Amino acid sequence: MLRSICFAWVFFMSMAHGVEWGNAQDSLGRIRIQAGPQGRQSGMIECILPEALSPAEFYGLIRGEDGKAVPTQLSSKSPKRLFWCLEKPLAANAFRDYEVIEKSKASPEKMTCQNRGGKLVIASGDNPILTYHHKVLTPPEGIPSLYQRSGFIHPLVTPGGRVVTDDFPPDHAHQHGVFRAWVNTKYLGKKVDFWNQHRNTGDVKHLKIEQIRSGPVFAEFSVELEHQQTLPGSPPLTILREQWHVRAHRCDNTYLVDIVSEQQAATANPLEILEYHYGGFAFRGHRDWNADSDFEFQTSGRDGRLSGNHTRPNWVLMTGPVEGAFASCLAMGHPSNFRHPQPVRLHPKMPYFCFAPMVLGDFAITPESSLKGQIRLVLSDGKMQPETAKTHWVNYSQPIQATFYSSQ
Repeated sequence: MLRSICFAWVFFMSMAHGVEWGNAQDSLGRIRIQAGPQGRQSGMIECILPEALSPAEFYGLIRGEDGKAVPTQLSSKSPKRLFWCLEKPLAANAFRDYEVIEKSKASPEKMTCQNRGGKLVIASGDNPILTYHHKVLTPPEGIPSLYQRSGFIHPLVTPGGRVVTDDFPPDHAHQHGVFRAWVNTKYLGKKVDFWNQHRNTGDVKHLKIEQIRSGPVFAEFSVELEHQQTLPGSPPLTILREQWHVRAHRCDNTYLVDIVSEQQAATANPLEILEYHYGGFAFRGHRDWNADSDFEFQTSGRDGRLSGNHTRPNWVLMTGPVEGAFASCLAMGHPSNFRHPQPVRLHPKMPYFCFAPMVLGDFAITPESSLKGQIRLVLSDGKMQPETAKTHWVNYSQPIQATFYSSQ
């Protein structure tokens, strides 16, 4: 009864403002979004749709208050989820209603993922956002071939076209853009270092592409990697298999990149991750972001490069000059992550950091369990302020609530 009264009130108010909600036979239901106690300026929204809903591939939204269509995109896997970008600010404790309609065709693909000669490139229109290397990339001249690598992201690019990552940096050629590797591990009693390639005990490689998808709201891909033991005189042995799901959106003047990783034991034996001061999900920043530049680390705990090392912040903000102008990258660890908030390694001189859960002690990845991790990267031009970083953290850790209501 209450729901019927609510829908009737929304319908009456929309008609009073001259808004057409569409024909009754076209309506599949309504979605209400709620800001919660925090006001929302922007952000990505997702809403679970009932599986019993029409099996159509495409759905659309009409914003209730002015009747404008909102670009949306449907997830490719169950449960059905409808995604869209908040099109205008939503005040604290406010709500907004939309009508769900069935569309005969998809909106134009503004976000694309393409396989280009050994690389998966996600772009917004003609502007690249990120590149994932599934083909082994050989080092530039002067760097030994043992540093060749696949299964990492570089470059990451801001909406203004500024690159914020680096690859094969001369000081640490084993650091590759956005990558994931453990340093101090043990497998069947033998040490394996997947991070420092020059030690020749371990490596990380791309294995296969599982999915590529483009669309009007986001582009994404899923890939599988393998973490190998590479002892001299023995064939490589895959110890871990890892799945990456990478999705990129554009909201206002920022790019949002979500990376979900899950590591599983590839044999009947566990991999022991031993306590150490670095390793895990890592980010190598632009080559110009050195100790002599205006590059800065800032954390949610208001710490900088030195005071923030091995603290446990919700986010790490990196800002610095690139080609004469500032660019920023915000990295956030999801609240569901193991040992959240995870300690971070902030290097005292180089522009790199990592989420490092083993700082808190040993753990293991066993055949009976997997290790899942999620991070969000926010790419923007200019010098992002901590207050802006906080709003992105709220959107990530406490997303806007969206609820579907049947029109029947």
